[in-house]
Amino acid sequence: MRLIFLKYLNHATRRSDEARPGILMNAHRIAFLLFLILLACLNVRAATSLANYRESLREAANAIETLAMTEEGESRASYERRGARTIQNVRLLLPATETVEWNSALMSVDNSWLDEALKNYAKLSASDPRREEEAARITERLRAIEEHVSEILGQQTVGGAKTKEEAKAKLASILRRDEYQEQSQQQSALGKLWQRFLKWLRELFPESKPLPQGTPAAARGLSFLSSMIIIALSLAGIAFLAWKFAPRFFRDRKKYVDEKKGARVVLGERVEANQSAADLWSQAEQFARSGDLRAAIRKGYIALLCDLGDRKVIGLAQHKTNRDYLRAVQQRPALYQPMRNLTNIFEQHWYGLAPADENDWTEFRGNYQKAVTRNSF
Repeated sequence: MRLIFLKYLNHATRRSDEARPGILMNAHRIAFLLFLILLACLNVRAATSLANYRESLREAANAIETLAMTEEGESRASYERRGARTIQNVRLLLPATETVEWNSALMSVDNSWLDEALKNYAKLSASDPRREEEAARITERLRAIEEHVSEILGQQTVGGAKTKEEAKAKLASILRRDEYQEQSQQQSALGKLWQRFLKWLRELFPESKPLPQGTPAAARGLSFLSSMIIIALSLAGIAFLAWKFAPRFFRDRKKYVDEKKGARVVLGERVEANQSAADLWSQAEQFARSGDLRAAIRKGYIALLCDLGDRKVIGLAQHKTNRDYLRAVQQRPALYQPMRNLTNIFEQHWYGLAPADENDWTEFRGNYQKAVTRNSF
């Protein structure tokens, strides 16, 4: 429409110039400036409701999932063009910053992480296996945000509206949750301890000044030998202290960690410290008996991950996706096959929104029992 208007304006300008140059020329220039101002006003993005924001998250996640799919007979060039259009549409759905309205309160939402993630995805070649992993991480993160937005919308329905300040603070706290932030690379406690040890050594043995010219060779050898003796005695003392106290330290540390173990976040769902894998599976069975098989499959899959995490088969982390966990057991064939089946069922009925029936649940439950049996490990 903008192009049509400009063509019309240029045509009208030429016709007016031929007829009456001067006054009409200035009038059309003023009209053109007013048109540009109108376009600028139309480009201002109005605040979107929280429900619409949730729908944008869902559509964006579904769109990103299609990046891992190849249509039958689709060429590489067609696949790349489709991927570029998909990324462009996702950026339109979730701009870097937008204003969300909830309970008459306005909140500025930062989606810049998505733009950066899409740039990283686009930099990878189509044959690079990391591309699929990047798309899976983006999808998982969008699903986690969508679930928590659904959570606060559900609370709004149950508890009713509060003050604008309380609504804004609640939404801000949800959007600041760890699920929305990339996990920062933190130095391990062992690495910090090693750095402190090296610093202590440097302070204990500062760089010595070179001996003056003409110092006898015997004196130089004696200085070097004394330094080596001091270092050897220090290392021997450290080794003795480690042998004496390290077992007790790590035993006490393990006990302390077990006692202080807090809640975990698995695939965007919070699992309390006192919830076991058996508790989660029991909840899955309850969902199945009530007819909510889709929720049963999700809860059962999280129960599986917690069970494997408790047995130290996989490491649970809130930034990991279901595909990350599946790749972690590739070297265990007896476990990998049933877990792959469970992952496919989970993705089809939870992320794919496909309806589940009793046969799907029976298949899921059978693979779950195969996966958690000790013969799989």
